[in-house]
Amino acid sequence: MKTMKFFYDTRKDSYRFEDEPVNFFINVGLQVTRRCNLKCLYCCEDGLIPDASLKMIQKMVDILVSNGLKRISVTGGEPLLRQDLKDILKYIKEKNVTITLSTNGMNLSEKILKEIRPYIDNIRFSIRGLEKIHNAVTGNPESFKKVMEAVALSKDFGLPVSVVTTIIGDNLKYMEDIARLCEKIGVEKLYFFSLIQRGRAIKIYNKEYVQIDKINREYNRIVELSKNEGWNIDIKVTNYTIEGECVLIFPNGDVVGVPSFTSDKNQLILGNVLRDNVADLWKKYPFKENYINYYRNH
Repeated sequence: MKTMKFFYDTRKDSYRFEDEPVNFFINVGLQVTRRCNLKCLYCCEDGLIPDASLKMIQKMVDILVSNGLKRISVTGGEPLLRQDLKDILKYIKEKNVTITLSTNGMNLSEKILKEIRPYIDNIRFSIRGLEKIHNAVTGNPESFKKVMEAVALSKDFGLPVSVVTTIIGDNLKYMEDIARLCEKIGVEKLYFFSLIQRGRAIKIYNKEYVQIDKINREYNRIVELSKNEGWNIDIKVTNYTIEGECVLIFPNGDVVGVPSFTSDKNQLILGNVLRDNVADLWKKYPFKENYINYYRNH
């Protein structure tokens, strides 16, 4: 098998491709749990799926890595709810895989970070808006304070930090404020996500969805401002009106392309890591071009 060649910048969470073709998944979001300690209004992954055992997760990782996967985003749910998270991360890292940990920060502590720091390359948090909006979205009045503390702690441990902000009606006008906050606290990468119509977001989608052209206009203004003011942060928009940019591995092993507007629940289940040939799943993935272009412009 020809090996694709790309370089991944762990600090800026970005890719540079040097060779063609891309012959397997570039990055997957490995959901180690669907359990969560927040109840975000537009959570996409709210359907409960039982946790995979450590042995099952190790088998999934073995299969993915043997086919050429070089980066895994460990996500959920909330990964820090797993008592064996350190074991999961250690196993993945021993396979020479780059690891991004996505967490809401609620359970992140100095003790935990000391345990897992050797096994993660960068860390990603969701900031839902400024404090009032963030706490309203998560349903927890302490959540903004907690995520700010988690970002600061991660920086103290030398971890590159990225932040995701999903743009809804309530926070569109605060995009610049969110970007300035992230620049101030030393975030390396900020993603503005458009709202995706999955999970709990289905109920609020018609009310809260912001058209991508409005997001892009404000994004372009902020990027120009950041250049003029000499910011260090890198800012991108993830456009979830484009199908299949994200590939997830559910806790049961399902390989899922998101979004997929003609599929049930806005997600295309390609097959299962534990039952199917994953090389064939890549070959039949209908959104390859969108998926690859996302990482080219990441």
